[in-house]
Amino acid sequence: MVFPKVSCQLAGPFVIIRKWTKSSHERSRLRDVAQVVQGPAPAPRSRPCQGSSNNHDRDHGYAQSLFDSFLELGGAGIDHQQTDNMIEDAKPMTDLKASIVKCCEAIAANATTQAYALVSELRDKSSSTGTTVERLAFYFSEALIARITGTGRLLYNTFKSRRTIDETLQIFATVAQTSPGFGLPIFFTNQTILDETSSAARVHVVDFGIGPGYRWLCLIKDFSERSGGPPHFRVTAVDRPSNSLFFPREDVGGKLERYASSLGVPFEFHSVVTAEWDSIQSSQLMIQPEEVLIVTSFHELRELSNDSKRRFLRNIHGMEPKLFLNAAFPPVGFNSPSLVARAREAFDFHAGVFEAIAASLAESRFAGERRFLEQLRGLEILNTVACEGEDRVKRPEGYKQWHELMRGAGFQGYEIKRHVYAGAKQMLATYSSAREFSVGRSGNWILLRRNGQVLIAISNWTC
Repeated sequence: MVFPKVSCQLAGPFVIIRKWTKSSHERSRLRDVAQVVQGPAPAPRSRPCQGSSNNHDRDHGYAQSLFDSFLELGGAGIDHQQTDNMIEDAKPMTDLKASIVKCCEAIAANATTQAYALVSELRDKSSSTGTTVERLAFYFSEALIARITGTGRLLYNTFKSRRTIDETLQIFATVAQTSPGFGLPIFFTNQTILDETSSAARVHVVDFGIGPGYRWLCLIKDFSERSGGPPHFRVTAVDRPSNSLFFPREDVGGKLERYASSLGVPFEFHSVVTAEWDSIQSSQLMIQPEEVLIVTSFHELRELSNDSKRRFLRNIHGMEPKLFLNAAFPPVGFNSPSLVARAREAFDFHAGVFEAIAASLAESRFAGERRFLEQLRGLEILNTVACEGEDRVKRPEGYKQWHELMRGAGFQGYEIKRHVYAGAKQMLATYSSAREFSVGRSGNWILLRRNGQVLIAISNWTC
């Protein structure tokens, strides 16, 4: 896997994460963000909106213009030397799945010679730039080879170290332009926090796995417009040492602090770098009794072991947050101790993801972005298939399993508000690919589906 070099600036994703807003007042907020984070931005290129002239189409066209401007500001961007690829695959996914399972069975039985022969045959039919099936076959075959040769840990750590902040932010821009999977968690989380802190004087968000911190920019803007004035807003970023290398705390905190200051929102940023999430203490988070405490994690809890997940949840429950917001991606579990079962579950999920990527980035101008996103999924396949024990850090649970874990730790489901659910559906309608997606509910979980398959699950919990 060779990652493309990316040159981009932080303003891009910040500008377009509010793409689903409807009124001209809301659209002006995007310009405000660009000016504060980066300074005055060039005017977006004029682009006609495709399709009908309703509000949703106009908003989507505006987001497209902002996205194009972001690419111009970033220079050359991702290498786009690839050619068009067929979206219709030549061979069925079921045959590929059967081949992968058969190879895993040989590995599990220590039939090394047979495993080599099977993976060699699989690799001959794979391509990192071919059809969707061939691409999926490529990443699974690479993972199986790493498993057989015992190089899974080395390869995973090597490729993971190339995930720079610029590359990650470029992905955010691309995904925000093409898929609702980026916007839905932000909308759902921020709207719920606004509802529960409407009269609070002090709000404290503890974000496990904050990354570049883009999620909180819109909440700062919403707080600045709150009736009665903004609260004192504090963000505590908890991250692992490896992630903090690529998203330096001073950079993340500095961006948020400058934006909050420009809008008159009292703001503090605190950082905790530790790998021991399951034993973190309230004193490390500097929790104050007069604050409304909100705890969030977007997809990062999957790196905890089974026992660590339970300890973490019990520990957070003991801090008595007003809300705990948990986003599950993948929303299905492939955390079985059995390689065969794990590979089968991982294949089912990633087959849907690779198809969604192909459908969203079908145009040749997105060839580089498509491959980059597939490489990121390839890393998860590599860790899932090629690694065991402590080396296997990706241990996702299905959202139904998370539901049981949350209940077991003492949390109670927080009912999804009608206006939040309606807003999520409105947001979905702004995407050109909306007909392929749907928003649904399962208890206190809100689900984003594509062609019936759940891609993301988000839930709110109280003590």
